[in-house]
Amino acid sequence: MNMRFTEQAMVIKKLMVITGCFIFCASPYIITTFPVLDYKSPVGKRIHMITAVTLLANSAINPILYVWRFREARYHMKRLLCFWNEKYIEQLQSKHNEENATGLKTAEIISIMGKTRMLWFLFFVGFCAAYKPVVFIHGFNGTPEDGNLIKDIIQKMHPGTLYYTANAFNRTDTVKPLWEEVAIVKPQLVKYMEAHPDGIHLICYSQGGLVCRGLLSTIPDHNVDTLIAVSSPMAGIYGEFKHNFLRIKRMVLIGGPNDGLIRPWQSSLFGFYDENEIVQDMKKQQYFIKDSFGLRTMYEQNRLFMYNIKGIVHKQWVRNPDVIKGVCMKWLN
Repeated sequence: MNMRFTEQAMVIKKLMVITGCFIFCASPYIITTFPVLDYKSPVGKRIHMITAVTLLANSAINPILYVWRFREARYHMKRLLCFWNEKYIEQLQSKHNEENATGLKTAEIISIMGKTRMLWFLFFVGFCAAYKPVVFIHGFNGTPEDGNLIKDIIQKMHPGTLYYTANAFNRTDTVKPLWEEVAIVKPQLVKYMEAHPDGIHLICYSQGGLVCRGLLSTIPDHNVDTLIAVSSPMAGIYGEFKHNFLRIKRMVLIGGPNDGLIRPWQSSLFGFYDENEIVQDMKKQQYFIKDSFGLRTMYEQNRLFMYNIKGIVHKQWVRNPDVIKGVCMKWLN
């Protein structure tokens, strides 16, 4: 997987959206910058063409403001037509400073319109900066407090992010049958999903990854955006999980050779033993080759991301700030 390219593409996409929104909001000011350029000059024609097209596009996006000032919208439309019918040129240049039907000068209306759009721009940026909630599910013999460092880092790097934990199967209760644990956590997760219809992120640690698998296989209309499995034994998913598995936008797998508890450690990256007890990686597994539950589909669509990190033992995965900051945080959009 080309991780660097994917990360750069996400940054470029965000910059393009914010830049485009800023241009949309600032365009009423742009037109007042070049009101008297010579229409007949090459530079003047280009500037007025760009301005007219921008305003016409804005009128389609923001029709309410243009209904309020219909005459001004018509005026800008004539600006565009003047390149084919030059009899409008003198008329349009003099018209620019005349009073509008509203009693306001053209420049004043544009200023009001620009300020209104700037408020929408600030609202838009605030909306974009709102991160999706994160739900942490702990592992064997663990408690919700195992995710405290994750919570602290999220709140520092992504202020305002809502953070939840599954307060269930704590400590010795983790020896309960898996489907019992799933049944206990399911109502909590469904409640979080219903409260946040735009989607949530799941961070599942160790045995919590198995619980997440069970949850996703029994919640057909889930809205999980990104599933981050930290040192979880992922190999061996079958059946009805395929449909729900593919609803996930991204899956991030984290594991390493020094884990010490997950055997084989490659299981955290969908690797497993073959019939000769030799560990084979994900691409050689039959469930990948046959696309039994959608893993190959997700891989081919560049939605599966794997991290092989050395030097970290099992208990330290959720206590290592480098893993949380360097890997987990970049996927919590």
